[in-house]
Amino acid sequence: MNLENFLSPDRKIWCHIVTDGTEDDVFCANKSPVGLARLNRNGALAFCNGTSGDICFQNWDSSAPVLRYGQQSELNGFRCVSERKGITCTLIQSGKGFLINRDGVSRIGP
Repeated sequence: MNLENFLSPDRKIWCHIVTDGTEDDVFCANKSPVGLARLNRNGALAFCNGTSGDICFQNWDSSAPVLRYGQQSELNGFRCVSERKGITCTLIQSGKGFLINRDGVSRIGP
């Protein structure tokens, strides 16, 4: 699959793989607990947890298609996989990325 925007099967996580040239990254947001992970093409990871009044995400797309368990979306050098443990997004070339789920966000890979 090549989905630019998608929701987790429980619709509590929304992800966007940027393909329009304005940025070169993938991000996923969680409504509860509030959290966001962003992975740039250069491998830089950034996290937001909503503390101190930070705005972690905007423009939540509740009409995005669902990425069912076992499915993946690959675009722009990024791969996101939907699993029961959450959504994992990585740089295809390096395997560096993040896992986001109901427990929060964590780094994965090298």
